[in-house]
Amino acid sequence: MNRLFIFIFLIGFAVKTDAGVFLPLDDSEHRIFYKQIERNEYLNHTAFDYFKAPWFIPDSLVDLSHYNFLQLGSTENVNVIFSVNDRLFIKEKSKTISFEKLKAKLFAQPFSNIYFYSSISLDEQKAEDPAYAGKKWRGLAGGIDQSFAAYNSKSFTAIAGRFKAFWGIEKSLLLSAEQPLDGFSYSVKWKKLTLSYQLAKLNQIGLTIGTHFYENRYFAGHRIDISLTENFRIGLFESVIFGGYGRTVEFNYLNPVLYFHADQLNDNTNDNTFLGFDFTYYYKKSKLYGQVFVDDMQIEKKSQGDEEPNEIGITVGVFQTDIYRNTDIEFSYTRITNRTYNQTYPKNRYTENNRSLGYYDANDFDLINAEVRHWLNKNTNLTLIASYQRQGEGSINDPWTEPWLDIEGDYSEEFPTGIVEKRTKIQLGVASFVAGNFFINADGGYLSTANKFHIESNSEKTLFLNLYLTAFLSTAL
Repeated sequence: MNRLFIFIFLIGFAVKTDAGVFLPLDDSEHRIFYKQIERNEYLNHTAFDYFKAPWFIPDSLVDLSHYNFLQLGSTENVNVIFSVNDRLFIKEKSKTISFEKLKAKLFAQPFSNIYFYSSISLDEQKAEDPAYAGKKWRGLAGGIDQSFAAYNSKSFTAIAGRFKAFWGIEKSLLLSAEQPLDGFSYSVKWKKLTLSYQLAKLNQIGLTIGTHFYENRYFAGHRIDISLTENFRIGLFESVIFGGYGRTVEFNYLNPVLYFHADQLNDNTNDNTFLGFDFTYYYKKSKLYGQVFVDDMQIEKKSQGDEEPNEIGITVGVFQTDIYRNTDIEFSYTRITNRTYNQTYPKNRYTENNRSLGYYDANDFDLINAEVRHWLNKNTNLTLIASYQRQGEGSINDPWTEPWLDIEGDYSEEFPTGIVEKRTKIQLGVASFVAGNFFINADGGYLSTANKFHIESNSEKTLFLNLYLTAFLSTAL
């Protein structure tokens, strides 16, 4: 692991701007800031414009004064942050695993509303990921994590390049921030309405093994958010995966107000469209939120093909601030049916490099999660988490099947499908910035797994401990 400290310097950041705080959704360390934002929404009576997430955040929602490495001085300079991270995973009756990561981020603001950002990393854990398809060097996976230019004003925000984003709610079923996408996005705000659009190029898929012919793939999405009152926001969205051999970006999918689903039906292109809505409602010190994601839903029952099960996802949750002194609580439930995000043609799957563009656990599961978070101070919180998850045998990358066509009459299937793996987890953790330049996140607890790896009666009960340590160094060039 020490070779990481010998071979590399990297680029890194978060900085104060005229528009507030510019904070990319980039590192695990930033999650402590988002928990501050969620809490301060109520304490300061300032709603967070999630369509601008994760780039521009009002000063009233996050306090960066305690973090030395973020105090970079004038934004007229090029600001750089270097970080060294060590992750340690300890599990009962298992070998201890350790990974190191080096990262560097660069930020510049040449004009009052224009920003440039880039981050680069070398990561041992990424190199061990079976889904990683990039180059490796001496056991390391490296690359440019994010690199983009952005513009921000009160009514208009735009970003172009490689970036992470989420739409609607942080744990979005539509578009999560688990991986960056290459493309552009913009939002236009007018009175109580906000119109947002994003286009991205996805990974290509080979038509035939051993040939050099590939199917191009693209993501396009648009949404409109309506602030019905100061306390209630609802968002309507649509997205599409399209592409194929020789297909490029098409002008109809550049239209932010076109109904994609109807247009692709008329053109008979068999692209994969998705619809849904999300909402947030604030009441005193509470927030109720939810999102519904519809891949395919059968309304009519005119043919055997209409027996296809509904492919939908739903998440709902409630967040309560200060149930006791400096203590917040959150409950959530997420459910995504089998075959959601999947499709007949692999090119139309809702994926980037075999991973979901939406929720990270993809499909055929449900999850109940409860969190209690106590803030010792602005830099430190203690978190108790209890969760129960059922995971079916379905996968977003499974070959498409249509068993409802093999029978006559009604068709139904269990949820989740097959032999269901069931995980019960209780963990206690602490997250803290120490001495202004160091971050520590430690959590440990108990994990019980029934039908592990979807094998009947294959059970495991174990204790675990995870350590996450990061050191920062910043400078202005």
